[in-house]
Amino acid sequence: MPRSCPSVFLILAFSLIAARAADKATPPEKSKGAPARVQLPDGWTSKAPPPTLKHALQYGARTEPTALFLLFAESTSDFSDKVGVIEYTKLSKKAVDKTSKLSNLQETEVKERAIGDLLIAEYESTGEANGAKVHFRTMVIRIDAWFYRVSCWTPANQWDVAQQSFDDLVRNLR
Repeated sequence: MPRSCPSVFLILAFSLIAARAADKATPPEKSKGAPARVQLPDGWTSKAPPPTLKHALQYGARTEPTALFLLFAESTSDFSDKVGVIEYTKLSKKAVDKTSKLSNLQETEVKERAIGDLLIAEYESTGEANGAKVHFRTMVIRIDAWFYRVSCWTPANQWDVAQQSFDDLVRNLR
């Protein structure tokens, strides 16, 4: 069995805990009609979201480095004209925080940065789920009349090598 398989099982075991919090932050009617999806880069495979993640538009995984992602969307029409990508990310972060089951949760502030020519807002979270240390990165981008939230996570010991894979997901959101 490849060395990464135990990591895959670990991350799948605690992924439902984190994913449920992200899923609860996006009511089901909010994602309907969102046109964009991630065209999966090499190394990523599409997964059917578990039944508890009925709000997710897309769910994917990779084994090298071990990582998972979820894609959510909300129409900008559901928010005031004053809510931009930074404000939306802060609102989303607050909603996820209320339902997170991670122990020892620590988060960065929301910041703006570019991935290629795309301007995103993002923040990171670390914590433990079932005794495993995990690291999350949530990236938000506005495309047309939609806010798209790409929530990615990996075991903490694979964080550095997963970053390029996470950036590739946003670059392939179309």
